Amino acid sequence: MARKRRATPIDIPKLPNTDELPILQDTATYFQPDPEPEPKKKKSKGAGAVVVHHVVTFLQILMVLGLGIWAYLTFKDVDFFSSPQDARISALEPYAASAQASRVRGALEVYRALNDEYPRQLQSLVDENILLRDDLLYPLGRTFDYERRADEYTLEQSELVVGTAENAAE
Repeated sequence: MARKRRATPIDIPKLPNTDELPILQDTATYFQPDPEPEPKKKKSKGAGAVVVHHVVTFLQILMVLGLGIWAYLTFKDVDFFSSPQDARISALEPYAASAQASRVRGALEVYRALNDEYPRQLQSLVDENILLRDDLLYPLGRTFDYERRADEYTLEQSELVVGTAENAAE
């Protein structure tokens, strides 16, 4: 078996003269300090950019304030805990009451034309099929107060009656 030979100082090749190597000749220029860079002139953004920034910020503040004022004015009377159906009914209630009162008055005149007198009770209008039972109810379960006199009558809106339409008409 052959032995491996170890490297000895004699086996290390000698470097050639550094004057002959082109890479090593210019090393002196590599190690010189870099020249001081010339100070760069600051590019001025100008006053225009600052003005635009402030105007945009001002417009954003105006938009937020405007949105807040609009929301306040829009929703100040809204009760978020009641159903929207109740709000619609209360807004339409005067119109519905007026229409129902007109129907009852018209039915009273039809009854008088047929019987030569006004009925003793509004229920008689339902019994004669001149009105429906629900026509005697004012919106939201209220009834009409009816009083017959000799040749005239009074018809007024009464207070709220708790219960269904059947209970209020009876």
